[in-house]
Amino acid sequence: MNVTMVPFGNARFSKSGKLECQHGADECTANSWEQCAISLYPDFEDHWPFYLCLEKSSLACGEGAGACTIKAAPRCARSSGLSEKKLKACVDDPEMSMALQHKFAQLTPAKHQYTPWVLVDGKLSPSDGDKILHEVCAAYHGEKPAACSHLTTAPAAPCPAIW
Repeated sequence: MNVTMVPFGNARFSKSGKLECQHGADECTANSWEQCAISLYPDFEDHWPFYLCLEKSSLACGEGAGACTIKAAPRCARSSGLSEKKLKACVDDPEMSMALQHKFAQLTPAKHQYTPWVLVDGKLSPSDGDKILHEVCAAYHGEKPAACSHLTTAPAAPCPAIW
């Protein structure tokens, strides 16, 4: 199974080339932390724990979560087994972080209307990812992953989207 995370959200580049994030500069920096994790640790199994930790931290922070989320990044790196030093060097490198912002902007579907914009097997998730396991198992070709065997025919209650 291939999972691709695209931490760019509703950000955009203005006509003058300036990066503008929907929730301000702190959101851009938080995106950089996630982009650097994905770039430096390209295997999903490696970067996902960090990504999940950062997104959960953002939810816990509530409105205006940017600065609070950024403060959680070093803790999330340590708890995920990623090098805080390597991640911070990437985030703090203006050329590298901007190149990654451009890369993830290109990966963001032009017609996305909201976040999270979840695709399963190339199709928009009807649950916006709330029932992702059911959708993946239904779309999976071949021998299904072990997690699919634990599903009942009725979907579980949706969990909050955390990415």
